Amino acid sequence: MSYIRDNIVPFSFAVLVHLALVVFLVVSLDWTPEKESAPKEENTVQAIVVDESKVRAEQEKLKEEEERKKREEEARNQRLEEQAREAEQKRKDEERRLKEVERMRKEEERKVKEAAKKREEELKRAAELEKQRKAEEAERKRQLEAERKRKAEEERQRKVAEERKRKEEAERKRKEEQERQLRLEAERQRKAEEARRRREAEEALRQQMEEEQRALDSARQRRQQRLMAAYVDAIRQDVQRSWRKPPGASAELTCTVKVAQIPGGEVIDAKIVSCNTSDANFRRSVVNAVFKASPLPRPADPSLFTREIEFKFSPQE
Repeated sequence: MSYIRDNIVPFSFAVLVHLALVVFLVVSLDWTPEKESAPKEENTVQAIVVDESKVRAEQEKLKEEEERKKREEEARNQRLEEQAREAEQKRKDEERRLKEVERMRKEEERKVKEAAKKREEELKRAAELEKQRKAEEAERKRQLEAERKRKAEEERQRKVAEERKRKEEAERKRKEEQERQLRLEAERQRKAEEARRRREAEEALRQQMEEEQRALDSARQRRQQRLMAAYVDAIRQDVQRSWRKPPGASAELTCTVKVAQIPGGEVIDAKIVSCNTSDANFRRSVVNAVFKASPLPRPADPSLFTREIEFKFSPQE
């Protein structure tokens, strides 16, 4: 089969030649009577010509098919070569990557070793520094202890001196305080005597002023009472002058009247508080007289004004 595939063109040509020969032999057979022998020869020649054109056409087709397969084979080979190149490139890339990974691994291993070495050196240096620090710490503690003892002794001596000085100062202050207390006691007694005398004088003066104030208050009160009595009497007289005796009223009748007024003497209300009669006409005449007397007289002292005043009304007075 590979032989036929490799020699497709010659093989195809041989097949076509044999087919043409078979067609020629078939056509060349005498299948008609002899009177038709001349036309038969003409048909045979024409058939041969037609078969040759078909053979050439078939050859062209075979040639084109061969070329197409050749092109496809070349394209396939080209693709295979391209894939091979890509595979080779990938292999090389993978080799480079593996080399880089190996390099990085070695570099990391080197760094780890260096870090371990550096760590070891640092630990060694830290141990030396710790040893040195402990030695320095011990020396510092020794010096501090010596300094503490020195300061403790100085502090003890200072306290002894301060205690002696404090006692001396306390004795001096005690004497000074004793003398000061004596002076203060003398001064206190002197001031107490002066205060006693001042209180006695102030008490005498206060009593005198109180007596004078009581006298002034009594005089003022009597004056106010006189003015108030005159004020109420003036109101009563005005009401009596305004009163009109109702028929049948007796002259001995008396009533206590309560009057409500506003500043200026204007009467706003009047009512009978008590009366020695139940005569309604008399009672009404008294209330009417109060309203007729409005406005009522004003007091001589404005401070005596009051909104409500009670007075005794008696026609015979």
